Amino acid sequence: MAHVLAVSGLHVGLVAAFFHYGLFRLLRLPNKGSALLTLLIIILYCFMTGCRPPVVRATIMFGLFLTASCLGRKREVYTTLALAALVILLINPLTLFNVGFQLSFAAVLSILYLYPRIWPRLKFLSSYPAGLISVSLAAWMGVAPLIAYHFNYFTPVAILANLVVVPLVMVVVALGFLTTIFSFFLPLAQLFSSCNWLFLTILIKVIHLFSHFPGAGIRVVTPSLSLIGLYYLGIVGIVNFRRSLLVRKVVSMGALCLTAIFIWGNIFISQDKLLKVTFLDVGQGDSIFIQFPDRKSMLIDGGDGRFDILPSYLWDEGIRRIDYLVLSHPHADHVTGLINVLFSFKIGEVWDSGQEFTSPEYEKFLRIIDDRRISYKIVRAGQRLDITPRIKINILHPQERFLKGGGSEPNNNSIVIKLSYGEVNFLFTGDIEKEAEELLEIRYGDQLPSTILKAPHQGSRTSSTLKFLKKTSPECAIISVGANNLFGHPHPEVLKRYQKLEIKRYRTDENGAITITTDGKDYWVKTMQKDRD
Repeated sequence: MAHVLAVSGLHVGLVAAFFHYGLFRLLRLPNKGSALLTLLIIILYCFMTGCRPPVVRATIMFGLFLTASCLGRKREVYTTLALAALVILLINPLTLFNVGFQLSFAAVLSILYLYPRIWPRLKFLSSYPAGLISVSLAAWMGVAPLIAYHFNYFTPVAILANLVVVPLVMVVVALGFLTTIFSFFLPLAQLFSSCNWLFLTILIKVIHLFSHFPGAGIRVVTPSLSLIGLYYLGIVGIVNFRRSLLVRKVVSMGALCLTAIFIWGNIFISQDKLLKVTFLDVGQGDSIFIQFPDRKSMLIDGGDGRFDILPSYLWDEGIRRIDYLVLSHPHADHVTGLINVLFSFKIGEVWDSGQEFTSPEYEKFLRIIDDRRISYKIVRAGQRLDITPRIKINILHPQERFLKGGGSEPNNNSIVIKLSYGEVNFLFTGDIEKEAEELLEIRYGDQLPSTILKAPHQGSRTSSTLKFLKKTSPECAIISVGANNLFGHPHPEVLKRYQKLEIKRYRTDENGAITITTDGKDYWVKTMQKDRD
């Protein structure tokens, strides 16, 4: 329902209708005078609301319609829509990539194109419900793929919800203006305001009701551009199938080309020999997503879940299933973000250290695993997994007996994983501290050297000891850390150790998400660079 709650083209239309066809008609103003005053009001409204693309689009279109009315000229909707797009893009060409711009123009174009074709098929209904259903269905068909692309949602219930919500919003906007207009006469303004409160309450209740319908919001992966193109071509083809031989040929050829692109694109992806490891910027915590060449995947930790970054990233990557979900240890900044993942994706197997730990987040994590009957595995040092003949995963920690005393026990008993792909090795260390690092040095020694090191415990002072760094001897280290965090991570002393050993450092608070891609021989680092203060 965001489109009716946000300031958008719908509101401009309601404002124009309220004044031009409502208030000014009641006041018996001449048509030209009414049109001119309404034009001035919607221009003022556009500037008041910040000149957002949907509002500018609607203002230009309604402004031209009102001007045409004054001049006695015929309205040309497609030309007007194109002119509105041209004006907005001339002012700022980058607006083309604005979500509001795309949704606004897609919805209007879809209504203009599909409404006349849907409405005649609903003649068995009276004109008002037939018109409302036609507009709602046409708009939804136009924006559905864009909503899936940008927000990873498929919302068929919106077709029904709009039938109730849009009329309610019309009443709310009208009562809002009446409250403002008659604010000089307080009793009348209070009456309109109280009525508006009643309709707003009904609106909220209706939205809550529809949100509980089956299919109210279905999460989907980000569709490819070729798939979106196929969708729109399909609509044009279905609508014009009997009308024009040329259209049928063009649509058919276009659909075949896009299908070929879609299929061959997936084939090339499936034949990719690259291993991709992404260290996500989830604030103060860890989350690492690994995509193997055979299209299997592993997720290590999920951050604290505050920004919902992890599910959005996975949907955008087209991920529907996570084969191995690993919780390094049960602290909130590692487990909380995994809770939403358990709900939203198919999970092959969960790896956990099995530590006894009491927290609402960890207990919920275990309860969901049990309720959804997800395979659950407690891992220990010495276990190994061969993903492909060239990719090996070795569990180095925790030991059969958990470390006691010293630093934080949950941290020191984190799952430590060494991933080897050809000549390139990754060491994922969770939040281990000095005591666990010393144990790893003793037990594994020559097995510790790694190309890429996930810096233990966000670069805290109690980890990344000089001896451990010398043993692992990484070429580069990734520090997953929150910007301006309260813990002072990474500690200046730790950064000096990395600098002393000439280890290249990347930080999620400065570099954003960090992706390392390797073919087993060479590796490449790509960062989502963030602006620094």
